[in-house]
Amino acid sequence: MKASLAQSAIITDASKIGELIDSIQKAGAKLDRMIWQGAVSAIAHLDQHGDVTLVNRLYTAMPKGSRALALAEYLLAFAKVRANDDPKNKKATPFLYAKDKDTKLEKALTTPWYDFRKEKSPDEVFDFGAMLAKLIERAEAAQANGKPVKGAESISAIRKALVSVGDDSSMGDPD
Repeated sequence: MKASLAQSAIITDASKIGELIDSIQKAGAKLDRMIWQGAVSAIAHLDQHGDVTLVNRLYTAMPKGSRALALAEYLLAFAKVRANDDPKNKKATPFLYAKDKDTKLEKALTTPWYDFRKEKSPDEVFDFGAMLAKLIERAEAAQANGKPVKGAESISAIRKALVSVGDDSSMGDPD
């Protein structure tokens, strides 16, 4: 089932939006700390009992908008686990016990999980659609200025393809 919000969920009062953002910031910091505590606790449990169940529960419990890959890298670095590559059960059991690895609990206690796999800032993200749109705009401008454009017949097809895959945020109508 696809998630959605009703139109009535939109907040129009700027101060109320600000309060919501402040609340998200506080809840996020609390969640980060809870995940860290859960991770080091699951790592300690795994080291003591050889039971990877809690490590897997924590990882699979991560909210959709969270940085699960950062947690995965953290667990792989500090816990006696390896990634499960068996397509039959890797979704339910993403990690397997790795008795040949060492637990690095002291390091896990001093290294936040969210410091792994840092997020990119918006200006570091390569926006393929935007770059392609700029290229098409340049080609169309060249055409408009009477310059021959080799492969110009592809412009319309590329526009249509972008619209069909839903990456039309920076493209005009395909014809």
